[in-house]
Amino acid sequence: MVISSGYSSVPENYGFNAIKLEIPKAGKKVTVDFRALDAEGKAFKASKDKMVRTIGYRYGLVGVTADTDECIYSPMGETMNGKVSLQAPKSQPLKALYLVVMGAPSNHSLDPSSRRFPYEVRVK
Repeated sequence: MVISSGYSSVPENYGFNAIKLEIPKAGKKVTVDFRALDAEGKAFKASKDKMVRTIGYRYGLVGVTADTDECIYSPMGETMNGKVSLQAPKSQPLKALYLVVMGAPSNHSLDPSSRRFPYEVRVK
């Protein structure tokens, strides 16, 4: 599955998206491939460009257990191209699963409305 909703919900500085995903069966592993995009919707390439050096992301999966409302977390991703995974517990089913993506710049901008953090993901 590929999630592609355009730029209408791209986070700005320090903002985040919480995207509800399909709940996996008990014991199943969910993996999300993450890729940061530039303003034209293309993948970032290694560059000395200031935007590439200052843009940053944090992303991860959050599962909520059905019986106890306990949150379980994947390791946090922070690379421009990365993967995060979460194994659904065998002992208690999940009632919700979210992908959370945050715009996390390495330098603060005085004009946060001009800083957007586009990305694309593939859920497996």
